[in-house]
Amino acid sequence: MFNFCILPTEFSVNICGVNIVKSGISNKLIEFNNDLELLDSKNSFWKSKEEEIKITLSKDVRNIIEDLQNSSFDRFIFSELSMDTTFEIYYTVFGDRFKHNCVKLGKRSWKRKVALKSKRFIKSSKSILSKKMKIQEWQFGKSEQENIASMLDNPNSILSYKKHHAFYKHKARVVCVDKINGSVFGVSADISCPLKRNQFLSQIEIEYWSQLIVENEKLNLKIISSNERYSFKMLHNLILNILKHDKLTLSNYNPTKYEWIKNIE
Repeated sequence: MFNFCILPTEFSVNICGVNIVKSGISNKLIEFNNDLELLDSKNSFWKSKEEEIKITLSKDVRNIIEDLQNSSFDRFIFSELSMDTTFEIYYTVFGDRFKHNCVKLGKRSWKRKVALKSKRFIKSSKSILSKKMKIQEWQFGKSEQENIASMLDNPNSILSYKKHHAFYKHKARVVCVDKINGSVFGVSADISCPLKRNQFLSQIEIEYWSQLIVENEKLNLKIISSNERYSFKMLHNLILNILKHDKLTLSNYNPTKYEWIKNIE
């Protein structure tokens, strides 16, 4: 049984017409992600497997993402730029036999839609990090510990938690579609700045989102997985070549936001 989901990335369907992605086919394209389960489609809460590549740099490179939408590439097409700033607080969660982390994110006023996100590492292969991810609404009628515990399979298993330094994350993002096989990615550059600290973390992230398929077409999950991996490799190389052309310095260490912020006191 396949899990069909129309993801909130209408850009890829709207601008990548069938003639671009699959020549000679005039059927409607939809987006498919076999690992996605929508919890609340209106407010964009879900759980899924997250696959991404991180590139850490020594300076703010959001202008690189802005340049992508104005460039022409043989294989990839990019959407218009979106800019966003979030205020984030990470927690380390301790149980009897586990240690996890989650993050509260929204605006600093915490008045608009506030979310709680957890990620659990699965594996790392050829620069691609794979994690189980869940994002849900922060319940203001519950305590901080109750919200954090609700992310666990067994909410009663939490023993304690540690709150880490809050930071702002300023992000520039475009949606990217492989015109050859229909793989859809989010490509972003962000700079994270802790409150009242001089440190920062600048990263580019390439995250797999979905696969464009022809509606009612018979699916081959092995082909979809192969397409994803090949597109990942090609897009990663494209971004690296752009950074190399601009003579930007890349770090050999590509931490997650949690790995970075837990060491800032």
